[in-house]
Amino acid sequence: MPKTAEIMMTLLAVADGAAFLRSNVTSNTSNPSGLTFPGYYDSVGSGRGIWKWNNALWAYERHLARYKNTPVALAEVGVQSGGSILMWETVLGPQCHMYGLDIAPATQKFQDSRTTITIGDQGDPAMWHNFFSKVTPALDVLIDDGGHTGPQMCTTTAEVWPHIKAGGILAIEDIHGAKYLHEFFLNAAQFYGHRTEQVSAIHIYPYLLMAQKAGVPAAVYDPTAVPGAVVSKQISTIPEIPDAVANGQAGTLIVLSNPSWGNMINPSGLSYVFETFNDMHDPAAWHCIPDGCCTTAASVCTSRTSNSPQQQKILAVHVLPSKVVIELAPTVPVIEAVRHGDVWLNYA
Repeated sequence: MPKTAEIMMTLLAVADGAAFLRSNVTSNTSNPSGLTFPGYYDSVGSGRGIWKWNNALWAYERHLARYKNTPVALAEVGVQSGGSILMWETVLGPQCHMYGLDIAPATQKFQDSRTTITIGDQGDPAMWHNFFSKVTPALDVLIDDGGHTGPQMCTTTAEVWPHIKAGGILAIEDIHGAKYLHEFFLNAAQFYGHRTEQVSAIHIYPYLLMAQKAGVPAAVYDPTAVPGAVVSKQISTIPEIPDAVANGQAGTLIVLSNPSWGNMINPSGLSYVFETFNDMHDPAAWHCIPDGCCTTAASVCTSRTSNSPQQQKILAVHVLPSKVVIELAPTVPVIEAVRHGDVWLNYA
């Protein structure tokens, strides 16, 4: 397992109190019991290309593991070279049906008995209407790894959320830069905040936003309920957050709660949270290794973050109806996306 993946697996083990099973997988089409998303990803040496942020992989292991070996309908916007299709289907098991959406006609070659490919623009509401009326009426999970513009993210959220099943997840990837506060996050605050009864949790990771639909209480991830979790600080106002984070004990939780506020998932509450933690998505610098590879179809390529102050300290922020939970990293996170596989479609 590459060093960076070991670091992220260790972070998750500390946060959740148990280490994930490590895999000796050598093929990206096998399905051993206990296979994790980070373990699968690191096993891919050839075949279809896959490119995901390492912190997103362990976030998916945390939030999607309950779907393993159960009937699950998962869609991904932006399947590009097809490697992620194999990851979802292999890790989640034989009862997973994958729906891939992409603007590139070349991705149609990935369609088979377990994979349905739709060609269309995620920014077009008519495409989504056609998808949900003719392809599938509902999804358990949608991953947006598509065009990565604020308007596309907003359209995808508005069009997909009504079709997410109870307890399901809508995840938006690659939210890179401070500009997304106004291009996406504040719009998302209004969207989800006006649907309080439909939302059980909002989970914020660097470059990733996950919203969970209400209806399956047991499925909601609450870090304070994890065995061995340590709450090192309780606060009751948003201005207390910077000092609490700066002086917080590594590997512990900070809990913000104030009963007078009511449900924390509301337009103004979410706006304050997104504004307060916008630095989680705005690194000090980006690095493409080798230089310039990130906009090519090169199979050897790593995108790496020079952490912002919040990325140095925070693993994730969880907005639950009664509280906001800030997870402090036990060690400084290494945030990077290393390409795996050697068959890549050209980027447009």
